[in-house]
Amino acid sequence: MSGIQALLMVLESAEKARDEAVSAMEAARQAHESSRQQAQSLTDWRQEYQRRWQTQFQQSGGMEIVRCYQDFTVRLGEAVSEQDRRVAMTEQQLARCRAL
Repeated sequence: MSGIQALLMVLESAEKARDEAVSAMEAARQAHESSRQQAQSLTDWRQEYQRRWQTQFQQSGGMEIVRCYQDFTVRLGEAVSEQDRRVAMTEQQLARCRAL
């Protein structure tokens, strides 16, 4: 094998690795953006939910309704926290892909 052929093989291998890294980075970018948008949607929805129910409580609201509201608000807060963790994980993955 000549020196040129060896260099061409190395170049081809490097280009393939680069293309795979670019593809992985794009997939990570899309996953990060999707998880970020989901987190924002959950946060916005939680704020709207709280605002709507606070208005309702000003008009009327029994203790059972208040407890249901509080329980749901806690679960919604947990969902927001979980989604924030997913955003952080996809952000780390994106950073690793960029480093490659």
